[in-house]
Amino acid sequence: MISDIVRYLVIKALSNKFNDIRLLKEYFVDGLSPSDLSARYCISKDSVRGFILRMYEYAGDKRYLPKLFEIIYPYLEKIKPVVHVVCMCKLCGEIMDCNVIGHHIRHYHRDVVEEYVDSILKIIKKKINEAKGMGGSQ
Repeated sequence: MISDIVRYLVIKALSNKFNDIRLLKEYFVDGLSPSDLSARYCISKDSVRGFILRMYEYAGDKRYLPKLFEIIYPYLEKIKPVVHVVCMCKLCGEIMDCNVIGHHIRHYHRDVVEEYVDSILKIIKKKINEAKGMGGSQ
């Protein structure tokens, strides 16, 4: 489901984990292989495949993922992280282990996540409607 994908990526962006988003964009849009991405981002191929698999699980139909990433990536880039490098949440000031920051944002700042998700989903719907309008007039 598109909203699940957008929510997952918004949480990544808010968690200051934009490299994970960039990696997924480079896989789905730019066509880089998991091996290339593993070397580029200094993470294991299994981690890369895990990120990709998560997108497939959320999507159900993998055919639309490249276009989806093309549409939403610029908007995800504009999201300012709410976490400092030392894993302190800028929204509430809580300092935590960096491994749980996504969980923290998902559960304690759901309103911020949903605001971003809703706004990106509106953009996606608008782009789909525009594409349908263009497709029908050709």
